[in-house]
Amino acid sequence: YPPTPWNGSVRDSYGTPGPYEDAVQNTPIFEENPPETFKGIDIMRAVRSFDPCLPCGVHMYLGNGKALNKMHSPTMMNQG
Repeated sequence: YPPTPWNGSVRDSYGTPGPYEDAVQNTPIFEENPPETFKGIDIMRAVRSFDPCLPCGVHMYLGNGKALNKMHSPTMMNQG
């Protein structure tokens, strides 16, 4: 198997985050879009640095019960 399933794993039985989650924790957000058009590009760049085969499958929890539900693709128009 490629490393993607391992890197994309959930926290282990000790609460240790998986590699993707660990990489994005406390990541500075430089994006200047307002919350209603927030794209999460800084988080996507961090995950893509692992060269996963699922960068379009990254889900972001924004806090207060809100999740970012947008799809970005260099070959498709923005959908979301």
